[in-house]
This record gives sequence, C-alpha cells and structure tokens, in this order.
Amino acid sequence: MFSAFSVVQMIFMIYRAETFTTLLGEIIGRSYTMRIIIVMSITLLAVSIAFAADFTPTVLELRALESLQYDFDGEVLEIPVIVSGNGATVVFCIFTRDMASAIRNVTNGHLGWHYVNKTDTCIYFSPPTYMNSGKSNLEWDGRDQDNDGVPWGEYTYYLFGYDNKSSKVPVSEHIPFLRDDSGSIVTHDNEGNPLPHPVIFSGVNEWKTQQDPWERIRSKWIVGSDPDDEDLIETTLYSGWNEHCRVIPDHGDESRFFITTTDNGLIGHLRNYKWVPYGEAELMIDWGYNGEFLWEVNSQPGEWCAHQPLLYAGNGMLITTNTDRRGFSDVSELLLVDIEEGEEAYRIDLSDWWIKPGDADAGGQKSSGPTDMDIRRGMVILGSNSSCMNQMIDPFAEEDEEWNVWVNGNGDYIGDKNFEEDSGKPWVCHDADEPPYKYSISLDSNLFSLFPADGLGTSSFGLYAPDGTGIGYFAFANENAGFKYGQHFVDADTPYD
Repeated sequence: MFSAFSVVQMIFMIYRAETFTTLLGEIIGRSYTMRIIIVMSITLLAVSIAFAADFTPTVLELRALESLQYDFDGEVLEIPVIVSGNGATVVFCIFTRDMASAIRNVTNGHLGWHYVNKTDTCIYFSPPTYMNSGKSNLEWDGRDQDNDGVPWGEYTYYLFGYDNKSSKVPVSEHIPFLRDDSGSIVTHDNEGNPLPHPVIFSGVNEWKTQQDPWERIRSKWIVGSDPDDEDLIETTLYSGWNEHCRVIPDHGDESRFFITTTDNGLIGHLRNYKWVPYGEAELMIDWGYNGEFLWEVNSQPGEWCAHQPLLYAGNGMLITTNTDRRGFSDVSELLLVDIEEGEEAYRIDLSDWWIKPGDADAGGQKSSGPTDMDIRRGMVILGSNSSCMNQMIDPFAEEDEEWNVWVNGNGDYIGDKNFEEDSGKPWVCHDADEPPYKYSISLDSNLFSLFPADGLGTSSFGLYAPDGTGIGYFAFANENAGFKYGQHFVDADTPYD
C-alpha cells in the first residue's frame, strides 16, 4: 500500500530584533520530500479494487521558508507552508542548532526514558495540524514543550507531514510482506544513485519445502509496475533455516545478495548468493568461508533464534547481530563483517540496553533483541517487537564510547510497554507478550523514524523525531485494528516516493 509523507528541514534563523531586523519575505527555500511505501497482505484490504494500469501515486510535498525571524517577545510567529498534492497532517518541530558537541551523555524524562549523546535535541513539537493543499500558516508562540519561553538564538525547524485522508493505493497485489516483517525496499544503486524504480524484496515467510534445511523463496517487484500483473514477480530459491532478515544487495555486484540464517545448532550463517531468476540461487563460494561467514548465536533453539537482521552499513561493512528476542540471552551485540573478505571486523556491545534481568524478575524477559535495523546517513536505528526499546548508534564513531546517539525506552508512552495504570507488570520494557509489537523500524533522510503500531487498535504507526523524542501515534485513512507491519520510508527523489 502507498501513503504519502513529506518532511522538510529548514534552518530556523531566529535573532533578537535589535540585532537582525531584515525579514526574508516570501523566499522559498529548497524543500526535501519523502513518503512511505506500505506493503501488507492484501487480505487486510476492506475493498478489493481492480487496476489495469501502472502504479502512479500522487506525490505529497511540503515547501517552507528557508529561514524565519522571531523576536522572542511572546508574540505568535506565523510559518507559511505550501502543501502540494493531497492535503497533509503536519507536525512542526523545533531543535537546537549546532549544540551537539555540548550535549553529551544526557539522560532525562520519566524513568530516564530519553538518552541523547552528541546530537541536537527537540525542544518543541506541535500537535498534529491538518493542512489542505495550497498555502496556509502554522503558528508558534515562542514556548517550548514545558511551556517555558525559548531563549533567543538560532534553531532548526522541521515539518513532518503525511496524508491521512486519501485511501491507500496498491503498489502490488502479489508481493508478500507478512506479519513478521523482513521485507525491504531498495532505492539506490551501488554507486549511491537513486533508482528510477525502487525494488521491493519480499520477506522470508515463503518456502518451497519445510525440511532441514528449508528451501526458501524470495520475491522481487519493480515499483511502478501494474499492481495486478502477477507475472511481473521475479523469484529465486535457496536453502536456509531460521531467518529474519532483509535481502541486502551486494554493493560490489548487483546480481549478488546477502542473507542471514541461523541453523538449529545455533550457528549463524551470513551468506552471499547470486540471484538466479526463477531458479536456484548460487552460493558464491569465493566469498568468506565457502560462501558464508559463521558465528555462534547466544540464544536457544526455536523461532526466536531467527532474529539476526542484516544491513549494509557503508565503509565496506555488513552489520548483523548476536541476540535473541525471548529472554534466553546474556549478551546483545552487533557484528560488523568486512563485505569484501567475509571476515569479522569488530563487535559493538549493546547489553547495557538490551539485557535487563530485572524485567525477567518482574514478569517480562531478560533479553529482547534488537530484531530489526535500518540505516540512513551512516546512522543505524535498532528496534524489536518484544521491547519498548529503540536506539540509534553510529557504528563508525571514532571512539568506542561515542557510538550511542540516542535511546528511547519506557517513560514517554510512545513505543512503551506495560504503561497502563492497571498493568500487572508496570513499566516492564522487555516483554514479547504485550503491545505494541514493533515488527520493523524505518528511517527517513532527516532521521525521523517510525514503527508499526501493531496491537494498538486503529493507530497505524508511532513516530520519533531525529533525536528519539516520541512525537505520537498516527493513523492512515480508514485504518482498522488489524495487523500493522511492513512500513518503510522511500525518499530517493523518484516519482514513487
């Protein structure tokens, strides 16, 4: 399914009136646009609609002034915004600017839910406001989230908008994204250039046989194709065991791809295959150790040992994990693997955040992941369907202690578990049996992130600001209480964003 999103980031140039008095007038700065493609099981559709044409979505864009002047006098500042395409529900956010170096290892909020390190932080976000297509204004009264006056200075502002009125439009009626989401959408080629047509790869919940090892099927779909034409799906077949990973194209050879799979002896296999259309994928034995990198997974046999996600992180490195989501593990790690040699480069220990024996004592579980990842601008975001936790790291930080950028845990109600007043496990974070079940995590190019709000009624997704501040829950048009998964930003400046 497709729903439109747009985010615009502008420099919020705010000075004391006596220092800077020239207004910038109606100069429109460069805007940055992004949307989200949402692929779900077609059985979730309330109405079945037949299409006989290619997928051509309406693009939503927000445009705003590159800079604004405010006198910090308590008066209302009007922010002109132009919405093109369909209307949008918009959130206005204000962030510190060029203060990241002074914000180090700060923990605050109820239960210490928000940790930030060397990143500019959100001081205000507005309630959602619906804006029709065309020109209109947002307003700000100069106060922060605590209703205190914001001191004079220079800030950055963001506008995050999405279309919550229009019905969803099918991208494909046939590509399978299932509940335990591990599908992916590739938007750039190996040189970093936007693809004219993004490519959707299905998740791992297809199989030809369920023997040991299983024969797995992965599907490929070119975005923009006729959603009804089943013949446009391309598949390949390979052997594996327990899997929960995206297909990662080989950045040295687009005909090759990587996956992770964990065997029943708890050995993880990161494999390099050649994609053979409509045939059996070829294991590339010239990579790693006979076509794979192996590591011990600290878990127990069962479906929970499958959750070793995979990313290409840049700098010639693949990232996978050593963890589980069900409470067996004593360690949570990221493994960085040299993409050329197929050998381990180093590990990042996440245990301080993802191992909580106290949660197990309180009726939850000791460990919970992470079970999914995404990456933009070199930043890796982590999440799990069995935890309240979301975390952003810089895997290439110059010093080991600097890799942690922000953490959002229990305490702000966004992504939280067991926060109800009558909860039998008050504020237990690691708990696979309580919603929300955050089956995926996705970043846009401004580092806003969202997760599917599965288990929270008619909410569609939860939204975090670029510093991990929980902004709220939001719903698409005609949302129901069914499963929520398969939500991925697509913002590569294509007609399908």
